[in-house]
Amino acid sequence: MQRFLNLCEEIEQTVAAVYRYWEDGFSEDIPLSTLWGKLADDELDHIRQVQLAKRVAMENVLSQNAVTIESLQKALAKAKNLLAEVKQRDISGVAALRAAIRIEEEFSKAHLLNATRVKDKSMQAMFESLARADEQHIATLRNYCESVLGKASD
Repeated sequence: MQRFLNLCEEIEQTVAAVYRYWEDGFSEDIPLSTLWGKLADDELDHIRQVQLAKRVAMENVLSQNAVTIESLQKALAKAKNLLAEVKQRDISGVAALRAAIRIEEEFSKAHLLNATRVKDKSMQAMFESLARADEQHIATLRNYCESVLGKASD
């Protein structure tokens, strides 16, 4: 279980790093930079939730049909690839917003799946909370696209 949660924590850290990078990279656009900073701060809160779960988690929390370590490693690789990509080349604000929406949608689904596959009620609640936060991020990102950029994000 600790390895599982360590991977979850690393994924959250990587996504926070992406958002923090964009916060700095879009510093001339104050509203967009502020958005990235808020999302990065939210990801740091997710990290704290996972760290708390690591302190109390027992090894037999996952059900038989649990998310595999391999699937978490793939999700981590996606997040790390995104971080590497954003550091290697400049992208537009719209492209960054779309990339963030895609990754938040993917991780929301993963958090909900994790919630259904753990036996422990407190772990289920944590993953459900993370999924709700992801959904809030998606709504925030889409609203930003529509209100500030005048474009739908889809």
